[in-house]
Order: sequence, then C-alpha cells, then structure tokens
Amino acid sequence: MGTRSNDIVAPSSGVFYRNKRQKKIHVRFHFPTATRDVRGLLFFSHGLHAHVNRAWSYVRFFDQLKEKGFAVVAHDNEGNGYSEASGPRGYFDDVSLVVDDYQDIVEIVRSGNPSIFDLAFGKGLIAPDMVAKLAKVKYCLMGMSMGGLTTQLCFQRMLAVGKDVPSGLVYFCPVLHVKPLPFHSVTVEVVRFATMCCRIGMWEIPDVVTGRDPNDATSFCATPEGRRKINADYTEEGLASKCKLRWGQALAIFDGAAQVDIASLKLTKVLLFHDPEDKLVPFSNAELAVKHGGSSVRLKLCPNQGHVLMHGRDEDVVSAVTMVDEWFSTAIT
Repeated sequence: MGTRSNDIVAPSSGVFYRNKRQKKIHVRFHFPTATRDVRGLLFFSHGLHAHVNRAWSYVRFFDQLKEKGFAVVAHDNEGNGYSEASGPRGYFDDVSLVVDDYQDIVEIVRSGNPSIFDLAFGKGLIAPDMVAKLAKVKYCLMGMSMGGLTTQLCFQRMLAVGKDVPSGLVYFCPVLHVKPLPFHSVTVEVVRFATMCCRIGMWEIPDVVTGRDPNDATSFCATPEGRRKINADYTEEGLASKCKLRWGQALAIFDGAAQVDIASLKLTKVLLFHDPEDKLVPFSNAELAVKHGGSSVRLKLCPNQGHVLMHGRDEDVVSAVTMVDEWFSTAIT
C-alpha cells in the first residue's frame, strides 16, 4: 500500500454518517469559526469516480469559501473517497441511491436540532448555536459533473415537497442531459436487457464506445500540473476510483438524466460554470440550462480549464470563489 500525499489528498475529517444501507459516508465540514460570521450554507456533490478530498482543488475551494463566511458541507458518495462501499469502489447502478444520501445530509444539517445532528454525525461535534444558525441562513446546492445531475435531482425532490427548498444551485460542467446516440431508445433498452439477463452491468465500457480518447489528457484538465495531480489521485497516492465507466453505471446515468426537469431551473437561481471546449460533458448541457432557465441562469465561461474545473491553476479556484461570493450576494441574499 502506498503512502497518500497530503498535497494530493487531504486527511479524512473523521466525520461519518450511516446511510440507509448502513454504509459509513464521509462528510467534510468547512465552517467559519464564529457562528455570527456564517452568512450562507453550501452543499457540494462530486463527480464520477472522484471525491471531495482533493487538497489542491476542492478542499482549497471549500476553505476559501469558509473565509468568505460560507459554511460548506461536502461528502464522498458511497464507494468513493473515504466512504464505505457496497460493491466495487466507485460503482453504482441507481442514481436515486446517490441522491438519497445527498438529500439526507441536507435535511440533517438543516434540521436545526442538535440531537438529530449529534445522532447522525457524532455527539458534540458542532455547537448548538451553529446547528441553529445552519437551519436559518439561506442555502444552495452545488454539483460537479455527475454531481450536477445528483444535485438537480435532489433539488427536484425538494421542490416537489415544497419545504425548505434551496435558494439556488451552483453547477460546474453539470450532466443535465445525455447526448443522443443513434437509435438512442433502442440502444438503451438493449443495454438494459443485457445488464439484466447477461450480467454485463459490472463490465467496463471500452473507450471506443464512450468516445473518450485516453491519449487526450487535456480534455480532462488543461494544465500539466493539474493533470499530474489528477493522475496521482488515481494511484496509491490518492483516493480516486481507478475503474472505468461500467455498463450498469452508464444505464443509471441515462435513467437519471431522463428524470431531469430542465424547466425547473426557472424556479430558482443558478450559477453555472463550464468550459466551452469540454469534451467529456459537452457544453450543450450549459446551453440547455440557459435556454430553459432563461434569466434565472447565470453562465460563467471557463475557457482553457478542461472538464474538471478548478483543478489546473490556483487562480481558477480564486476566480470561482469570487464568482460564487458575488452571485450569492446579489442573486440570493
């Protein structure tokens, strides 16, 4: 077993909650020291095969938001990062289970009840006055890549209930629809049949099928240093899941994207970051959000960053923090 590098992966927070499947889900809290300094609450959902502990990107992003007065809650999906797995690391075959955990964490943190908070995350972890404050301030959901899909579906669930709906959404290159394939519906149903009857759900999908070019590293991250750190995260230095996309996961993402009600973006405020040249999650996702969300959607173009935003340069993290801070101040509060 290799030694993890602290400039690649931040240590575990030591905070976990047990989901409905009794798996320990790792949670990070990045809160201002003083309760009075909390001006907003932000939740974050990561992308496929990733985690929220990347020291040079996500953790730096969370810490800088904390300095701006935001309380940030981020978790590793089941089977990712420091969270326990039900099967192979990074694998899921039902997006709704990922959304369940996201929604549970939001509802616990927003409960305002110290007893519920203590039962979920550990006794005395957060002071009662902070727990109360987190239930009162306005809050937003954030999601990166596939985390954008789980964020959207979580938002739609809460909108349907109509209780404590998020004040806004922050998206980073989100999956909001799946680019149609030739004979799209037939293709999906063939895969579904094969997954059920031939047990191919756990098989990895060849790059020739996904269209991903394994030699085109710049599509993932635009800078050599960012790519070095991402690659290190996929070794024993890091925590990223080392498998490729599997058929069962692809089917789950198709089914999840089919549930997206893109018109619901009109009912909230949205800040959306995307590289127009993103080759992994096409820019058409952002265009669709702008088309259907209208004036509710504010689009921030992020050229020369690649798919995983905020991973290439320190200034990209600073720029994202500044943009979120300004957007929250003008659109949310």
